[in-house]
Amino acid sequence: MTSNTDWIRYDCADSLVDLATWSQPEEGLFEIKIALTTDLWGYDTYYTGNNFYLKLIRPPKMVGSVKGKTIVIDPGHASDPGSIGPTGLTEAEANLNIALALRDELIKRGAKVVMTRMNMQHVP
Repeated sequence: MTSNTDWIRYDCADSLVDLATWSQPEEGLFEIKIALTTDLWGYDTYYTGNNFYLKLIRPPKMVGSVKGKTIVIDPGHASDPGSIGPTGLTEAEANLNIALALRDELIKRGAKVVMTRMNMQHVP
């Protein structure tokens, strides 16, 4: 499959994107390179018909401090173990351990934290 793209459109007045280019290094592979002027918070991609859209999401303003904010952490899984690593550690266990460490760090910084689960029990 060969791409029929001959241009990329973006808002040149937006200071987030320095340069966007595309190439097709091999058949069936379409590559977009975007040089940004700052870090991203995230992105979203979707198609409308044959048009591919990439939405770049800037970091929210005033996130320098979590003090006084309520943050919900969802480690997911619970009764579903997910993938199992070579040591036998399940994805559910790893997610929970990371979520608990994150909770502790957020509390230290003054946030109120709500956990969707605190252990390996199933969440109904």
